[in-house]
Amino acid sequence: MESRNCTTVHHLNRNNTTGVVFFVIYVIVTTTIAVFGNLLVSAAIFWKREIKEGKPMKERKLPKTRNILILNLSLVDILMGIILTIWIILQDITTCMLTFSLCFTSTSIHLAIALDRFYRIFYFPRNVDLNTERRTLYAISVALWIVPMTMFVTLLLVDRDVYRVVTYTLSPIISLVVVNATAVLYTLIFRKVRKHEENMTAALGRKKFEKTKLILKAYVGLVIADAVCWLPWIVESLHIYSSQYAGLPEEERCLETTTVYFFAFCLGLLNASTNAIIYWKTLPDINKGVAQIIRTIISCCRSIHDDA
Repeated sequence: MESRNCTTVHHLNRNNTTGVVFFVIYVIVTTTIAVFGNLLVSAAIFWKREIKEGKPMKERKLPKTRNILILNLSLVDILMGIILTIWIILQDITTCMLTFSLCFTSTSIHLAIALDRFYRIFYFPRNVDLNTERRTLYAISVALWIVPMTMFVTLLLVDRDVYRVVTYTLSPIISLVVVNATAVLYTLIFRKVRKHEENMTAALGRKKFEKTKLILKAYVGLVIADAVCWLPWIVESLHIYSSQYAGLPEEERCLETTTVYFFAFCLGLLNASTNAIIYWKTLPDINKGVAQIIRTIISCCRSIHDDA
């Protein structure tokens, strides 16, 4: 991104061949995992489990309500893997805007998941209409995609200078606030679970209660990965604003990306790829779905090979 008083900075030293090679490998590996890993996760959420212990099961055509928001996170990670890679190559303002929008959507979904878990654990709703709940979650999901995109597109079209100020100030501040709010919610949830473990076990049953705890730990892992990967970008964004813009005369202001900012922003690829692994390894439904998809693919490949 360039401001009117700024000059273009090339963040990759092309004379450092080893560094460039390692960076290219990093981009290729993380992008591949982010895109194909999350495609596999998304497919696993919709995967129909037809056989269990030799008995046919009812087909499940729609994802469980708790996986609707995870599905949205997975879709965000797929797009992040594609768009952030394009930004690394082009470093243009449009792909940067799309990346910011995806960041907001991602952190907002994390907060929505935490609020959903908080409501379920603290208020323990019974006799919930699943269709109504599913429609509500779909509506929330649509809003979490549309609102950030509308906000950033509007800012970019109306005034690019205002857009730059927002991306270096409000964006990191709001992201930091949302991550902290999500962390507070999970802290309260785990305190509630530990304090009322016996009552919750009696109400849910031991097996379901242990599965609930496992899912909660997986969600916390996703939030931690999100915070760790995006914290350097938050810190550097605020540092750039304070050193290049705040308190300076208008003719000296220059919101320009630094090399630290560039590489901190690139950690978004690591976050998108890490999330795919966390979904797969820690969420029971997705783990089973991915395993069945892989077995099906292997079986199909063997059949094709045998026929050949």
